Order: sequence, then C-alpha cells, then structure tokens
Amino acid sequence: MSTTPSYTPIDWILRDDMAVLCRCSVDTIRRDVRNHELKARTDDAGRVLVNVGEFIKIGRLNEADLAGAATPAESASLVRSRAVESGLRQELAELRGRLERADQTSEVLREQLGVKDRQLKARDEQINTLTAMIGRTYGVTGGVA
Repeated sequence: MSTTPSYTPIDWILRDDMAVLCRCSVDTIRRDVRNHELKARTDDAGRVLVNVGEFIKIGRLNEADLAGAATPAESASLVRSRAVESGLRQELAELRGRLERADQTSEVLREQLGVKDRQLKARDEQINTLTAMIGRTYGVTGGVA
C-alpha cells in the first residue's frame, strides 16, 4: 500500500501562502521541500506550488489552521488579514500612547506659559513703579539729579 497522499488541485497552494499558514519564512518552506523530499510544482505564472497534505504530514502545518476558510489559500489570506489587523491594533495603541504623551507635554507647556505670563506682569508692574518713581524724582528736582 502506498503512503503517498492523494493530490487534488485544491491541495496545492503557493509556497508564499504555505509560509503564511505555517507562520514561518519562505526559506523554511524551501528547506522543508528539500529536506523532506516534498513535491513542488509551478503554475502557469511560474509561481511555486506546494501540497498542503504533505506539510500537515510532516507536522509543519496544523490542520486546525485550515478550519477558518473554505480553501487553504483562503486560510492563508485570513492569516494575513489577522496579522495586518494585529499590526494595526499595535500601531493604534502606540499612537494613542504618543498622543497621551503629547497632551501631557502640552499641559506642562501651558502651565509654564502661565508662570511666565505672571512673571512678565510682575516685571511690568515693577517697571511702571520705577518709572513713576523716576518721574516724581525728576519732577521734584526739576530735571537735575
């Protein structure tokens, strides 16, 4: 009895999709094909196809990872979409953190500006007081110091 799995067209997917499904690099898929003597073929566009059943057989792919879609290629697309979503969620969290830090910095700067405004107002009052004193002194002495 032969141990070779039966192949159907739906069992063959792009090597890149297999890498996504297995959550590994394309190089790892290439090594698996070479080291386990797995079959590979090319499609009309020259892209390399590998058989899903063989990767399940060697333990690189968990069959449960294929349950989310009708075909292995759709499963790979689903995994890619989840990875993109996860990346976007992480980026959103980072941006929210940066926005919070920017808001905190803005608040500190507003407080510092308020302090500077009060200092300038006090300085203006001092200058006005000194100017008045000089004016009174100048008026009393008739311009002679």
